[in-house]
Amino acid sequence: MKKITLYKNQFVTYLLDTEKHIFEEFFHVATETMNEAEYRALTIKMVELLAEHEPKYIFADFTDMRYTISVELQAWADKLIGKAVKVHNVKKSALLVSQDFIAQVALELLAEEQNIKSNIILQFFAEENEARRWLED
Repeated sequence: MKKITLYKNQFVTYLLDTEKHIFEEFFHVATETMNEAEYRALTIKMVELLAEHEPKYIFADFTDMRYTISVELQAWADKLIGKAVKVHNVKKSALLVSQDFIAQVALELLAEEQNIKSNIILQFFAEENEARRWLED
């Protein structure tokens, strides 16, 4: 498996598995100090990377996500990400969810909206191995 780092900062790491065509997103605990402008910038960066690399799948690990996404910010991110996954033909997204209930609820609402608007198959998982197996099926 060949993975390359596409982008990394204190809040997130974006990787690409070039053999399996999986875009990987890992949020860091430092998201606790993230603000709305920083979240918006990361969302835009993700969309740019999806456009550049056109992966078939997305694996997003939110287990260390500490930033709580507002309803308004969710709607904005949903529109941007939903359009990108549709335009770039992402087939499946596996989300490894946070144990933080508030962050999890916000992420679930965002994912539900993306499912409806972009026709992507999206699933939540508590175990990384299970999520990766599902992506490869």
